[in-house]
Amino acid sequence: MQKKELPVGIDDFGKLRKEDFYYIDKTGLIRDLLSNWGEVNLFTRPRRFGKTLNMSMLKYPVIFLSLKSVDGLTYDLAMERLKTIIQEEAMRLHGILKDEFLSPFDRKMLSQMENREISEKEIPDSLNKQKCR
Repeated sequence: MQKKELPVGIDDFGKLRKEDFYYIDKTGLIRDLLSNWGEVNLFTRPRRFGKTLNMSMLKYPVIFLSLKSVDGLTYDLAMERLKTIIQEEAMRLHGILKDEFLSPFDRKMLSQMENREISEKEIPDSLNKQKCR
């Protein structure tokens, strides 16, 4: 029997399955998350606990931001990186712009985020207000 590798540093469920790494089935955790749904869910766990991997297992549109790559020698560089991450996430969610459950405000805000037409001052509010109504 061939030994499987441990998925050290792999945070994408698809890659983990495709390359046949060991993994712990956390579908029960996802079931609990979905059945005890909250408007916002914050995962605060230590590094390498599987937060990003768990989020990659979800199959429906969620706004998912990992701040692990927001770094910079200055505030301005870190803010630019954050804007890029937000833009990339908005681009990933482009398909929901036509969703009938998305409010006109949310549609406009998501479109602005996708086109990087959002100011630094608007970032906290835009993320707080994004939800389907």
